[in-house]
Amino acid sequence: MKTPIFRKNLMRSTPKICFCILGRSFTKEPDNYIWNPPDFLSYISNLILPPMRIALFLLCFLLALVVPALAQTKAPGVIKGTILDSTNQQPLEAATVTVYAVADTTLVNYAITDKKGKFEIGRLPTTQRLKVIVTYHGFAAATQYVLLETAYPETDLQNILLSNRFTELEQVVVTAEKPPVVYRNDTIEFNAGSFRTRPNATVEELLKKLPGVEVDMDGNITVNGRRVAKLTVNGKMFFGGDPLIATRNLPKDIVDKIQVTINRSRESLITGITDGTEDLALNIDLDDAKSSGWFGKTTAGYGTRDRYDLNGNFHYFNKKYQLSLIASRNNINGIGSEGRGRNFGGGNTGQTRSSAAGLNFSSEVTDKFQFSGSYYLSEASSLNSTRSKRQNILPDTSFFYNADVSHKNKSYSNQFSVDVNYRMDSVTDLHINTNFYNTKNKSLAVSNAFSESIEGKLLNVSNTTTNDQGNTPNLHTNLSFNRRLNKRGSGLTLGAAWSSIADNSISYTTGINAFPDPSGALVNDTLNQQMNNDGKSNHINFTLLWSEPLSKQFNIVTGGHISLSSGLSDRNTFSIDPVTGAYTLADTALSNTFKNKNESFSPSVALNYNTKKIRATISNGLNFFYQQNKSLSEKRTTDQRYVNILPRASMGYQFDEMSSISLNYDGSNQPPSIDQLQPVTDNRNPLYIVLGNPDLKPSFNHSLGLNFNLNKYAKQRSVNGGIQFSSIQNQIVQEIYFDSIGRQISRPVNVDGNYSTSFYVYYGRGWKLGQARYNISGNTSVNQQVNTVISNKSLSKARTYGFVQSVSLQFEQEELLDIQLRYSIRYSNSNYNTGSLRRSPSGLSQGLNLGFTFNITKRIIIESDLASNYNNRIAPGFRKTVTNWQAGANWLMFKNEQGNLRLVVYDLLRQNASVSRIVTQTFIEDVDRLVLQQYFLLSFTYNMKHFGR
Repeated sequence: MKTPIFRKNLMRSTPKICFCILGRSFTKEPDNYIWNPPDFLSYISNLILPPMRIALFLLCFLLALVVPALAQTKAPGVIKGTILDSTNQQPLEAATVTVYAVADTTLVNYAITDKKGKFEIGRLPTTQRLKVIVTYHGFAAATQYVLLETAYPETDLQNILLSNRFTELEQVVVTAEKPPVVYRNDTIEFNAGSFRTRPNATVEELLKKLPGVEVDMDGNITVNGRRVAKLTVNGKMFFGGDPLIATRNLPKDIVDKIQVTINRSRESLITGITDGTEDLALNIDLDDAKSSGWFGKTTAGYGTRDRYDLNGNFHYFNKKYQLSLIASRNNINGIGSEGRGRNFGGGNTGQTRSSAAGLNFSSEVTDKFQFSGSYYLSEASSLNSTRSKRQNILPDTSFFYNADVSHKNKSYSNQFSVDVNYRMDSVTDLHINTNFYNTKNKSLAVSNAFSESIEGKLLNVSNTTTNDQGNTPNLHTNLSFNRRLNKRGSGLTLGAAWSSIADNSISYTTGINAFPDPSGALVNDTLNQQMNNDGKSNHINFTLLWSEPLSKQFNIVTGGHISLSSGLSDRNTFSIDPVTGAYTLADTALSNTFKNKNESFSPSVALNYNTKKIRATISNGLNFFYQQNKSLSEKRTTDQRYVNILPRASMGYQFDEMSSISLNYDGSNQPPSIDQLQPVTDNRNPLYIVLGNPDLKPSFNHSLGLNFNLNKYAKQRSVNGGIQFSSIQNQIVQEIYFDSIGRQISRPVNVDGNYSTSFYVYYGRGWKLGQARYNISGNTSVNQQVNTVISNKSLSKARTYGFVQSVSLQFEQEELLDIQLRYSIRYSNSNYNTGSLRRSPSGLSQGLNLGFTFNITKRIIIESDLASNYNNRIAPGFRKTVTNWQAGANWLMFKNEQGNLRLVVYDLLRQNASVSRIVTQTFIEDVDRLVLQQYFLLSFTYNMKHFGR
């Protein structure tokens, strides 16, 4: 086989670039990799972190491979024109204009019309017959044929008229000629067949190719900067709505469409009340031609340091049923190496061995009745260790707390969910969702800690061992009944929710602690106790909403919300009997039985105004709140009654289908938890004592926000942002003070005067030039928090400032290269109005991520991820720079590339670590956690599928 011309040019161009970059020498030191650049570059080199130099080298190398190929692209042809409604000659915005090659019906390029109905499509081939198809929802498609000549590569089609008389014949469009993107009101619809991927690609790989869609390395999905909060398959929940299980297991070639819309609640669909800040919902619509069949894949891998990865999944679909099975076992801290997608494992901290298996079933029993359910079982054993240094800030001084903790944990969990939809008739539906999950934990923690003054004087020492066993069963059920009445905007919504949560645990703590006596000398004190904790809570909520139209634009919504909850916390502590060796000596100071009851009733009325452009809501309600706290051990009962006004208002303006601005205000209250209320001491950490406070009051939050979304899909450009302000009355914060022997005591209290302000903006821009696709996006956020700090009985104000800027670049050359580059910088600073530390050290951290996938040939693919973080304020003894480089190579095998032999190296530079700095109003803490170190893993994946009608 002949070598493609562009690959020959790549080979010739690469050495020149590499020679320039590799003019630097690269040496390895015991703990760091250091570049020694030539003298004339030393100053610049010192400004660039070593990991960033690696990223720059990789980026230049990859560009050296791509630029020659791009340079050979022929001068593009251009087609432009204007799309109009044939009945009134008005321009049609967001119509899709698609260009196909007549010879093989492949998609060449496409565009979306602007407000004036205009479009311009470039990068088109000349001397080749092209087919131009114009589509718009509710209108018949229009088709024209074009031949661009080399001498005259630009053609203006002038006005193209679309008729809104839709006939059945005009709705039949060949699959290859479906428009790649269609906009229907507030829904974006992507045709999966218009976006090329490799054989056996997953849905996640498809999503990464869709304009405006971004998928980060953790699998989180955003569309034009807005988060996708819900994911369904054919409109049904898939494994409880876990997006990763769907996007990393389902193959792309069974997908017909990806649909993105506003994630509206069932209540808002009836009442029409929205605030314009909702997240998005994504639906994976499967291809009817492949709606019957089965598919799956299995992976087995083994590597150095006895690392292994085993996983598999099987899926059966037909028009009525869906059945999915998944299973995995690995010790690489991951959910399994799900093929490509630069999923290398090794995530999170610690070292974890896990096993999991799951079953998902859904059925469309009748046209009116749909049922789905899933069961998930998992087991995990983990080993972790942390080293921390905390500077505690006091009004007149500060001191340091140092701790080394090793932790072993074993957990077993079961999760079961059922989702039922019953459409009684065309205007009435019933939805029931039930989730049950139970987790059992066993853990062993060994802690060695000490405190010292700022002058270095030893204050106290603690060496403890804690053995915990716990069981937490949880049951949640939600019911929603909705009925739309005859008149537009008239409807009834009934909702009920019930939950039951239990937390049963036994904790054994032993230790030797040293505290100062009156003379200042350290005296040993032993601790050997058993703590039994039985906790239960039940919650039930009822909601009734009635929506009634007053006119075409106005409707009124009245209703109420009832919330009832009860809780029990029974904590009993026993010291060991030195004679019998049993834990039989009751410690009444550390034992307490506490009951809590909350009753809340909130009637409300709202007036809505809705037109095509303007949306406004003004609402007011009352909250009647009653709380009873009963300490059975102390024979003490307290009752609290409150009446709060719950105002709410929102106003929005819709510029077009995908661009809007909104102003929202909301008031809400939050009662304290039973753990915060229970008046009992928790001394499992002898140097950090936690108390409860039965006199806590509910907090009330005032929230005001201005949000905007400006999306221009014709130019693949999006700008989203907002300004937020929040003020909290009776906010619950931790009062911290230190007793005479240097122990830290923490107790929740209510304070006033806390508020926060923030501003954020997102910008995204995309281009498609021939077979290349470019995306650039940026996030900017600024925030300020003012908090009341109570430290050692002294009241002060802490003002914290933060700034975050990130920039992401993506380049994709179809079937050749995919590059993702992200840089972020984070700054923080805190000021105090009293105390010895009026101004804390500012923090500046930087992060760099460079990932790429490169197809050396059609069947040999290499991939890489380089992540580096730098923090200039990390304390001495902690690494300021942490770098993790992961790389892999894939060999696609067999006739349809069903097999994949993959070699992965994790932590290529042996510099992986987890180091972080936590800055609060009362302390600054540096933490170093255990992570996986370098390993190699060789795995084989086999894909199976069979489809038929």
